[in-house]
Amino acid sequence: MGPIEDFNEYEKLRESLPPAERELNLRVTELIQLIEYFGRKGIAIGRDVTDTMKAAASLPIEERITRIREMNQGLMKRLSDAGQDSPFRM
Repeated sequence: MGPIEDFNEYEKLRESLPPAERELNLRVTELIQLIEYFGRKGIAIGRDVTDTMKAAASLPIEERITRIREMNQGLMKRLSDAGQDSPFRM
């Protein structure tokens, strides 16, 4: 299996997941998009993000969702602190 190129197909697959897995998928997708954006802009995400992600991988799904949501908010805050012209908003 490879990446899904059709966004509608991706959304259908996400909607078919159980609620907790769907929420996790959404939060991880947001995290990946933020990390990709940081990479394109040449902004280091920091070791704290990678360490937190590694630690979150072994948590129960609900706790993992919470940790990833917190990481996303932290990254959004970094963007907010960096300037008002950032395309992502909290």
